[in-house]
Amino acid sequence: MQTHLPALLDRLEAAQGVLSLPSADPWRLVLSESLSYLADAPTRAAALEALERTVGLAPDALAAADDATLLAVADPGFLPAAFPEQIRRCAQLALEFHGGDLTADLGRLSPKAVRAALRAFPAIGAPEAVKILLLCGLSTEFTVESNGLRVLSRLGYGAAMPDYARVLRSAVVAADRELPLDGPLRARAHLLLHRHGQTHCKRTGPRCRACPLAARCPGSKPG
Repeated sequence: MQTHLPALLDRLEAAQGVLSLPSADPWRLVLSESLSYLADAPTRAAALEALERTVGLAPDALAAADDATLLAVADPGFLPAAFPEQIRRCAQLALEFHGGDLTADLGRLSPKAVRAALRAFPAIGAPEAVKILLLCGLSTEFTVESNGLRVLSRLGYGAAMPDYARVLRSAVVAADRELPLDGPLRARAHLLLHRHGQTHCKRTGPRCRACPLAARCPGSKPG
């Protein structure tokens, strides 16, 4: 069963409020992925602001920061032992391969090269690279994270598959057919689905009774 996705997204936005698009700066988004593990957008933004305030976001400053300084701004969801080295590795890659200015350098690369460059950073796999390109306005290719995928699957998008990558691909392809070919609208869809998966359509204990999509969701659980 499939429903009309743009209308459902409008219902989510009407019920839960308008989401602001994050920074269109790829470097900030790369750092955000490394700062927070499975964190929501406000938590990621707060961690990034703390990092900017205490260390700065320039790669040379981050590469020189010590563990204690970096751990002071790390989101608790991230493994503290891995966090400082991961941030420093991001900074070193930006300095070594992008002249310290990832954002400017990506603008000179082909789409294929941009994806490869992003995937070289810790915590950036193929789905994260697609997400960053979408949120930065460098691509209109749609994707979702695990929270958004759970929402789409329960709404009937995609098919049951034996592994996560195939489930993701199936749901994204199905949703993509209903979304306009507009980068900002697709970025909005990504963010709304992500928020709904974190706040209502949870993996365990979903809040179906409070869900604005419950009446149209085949996966809704009454009670």
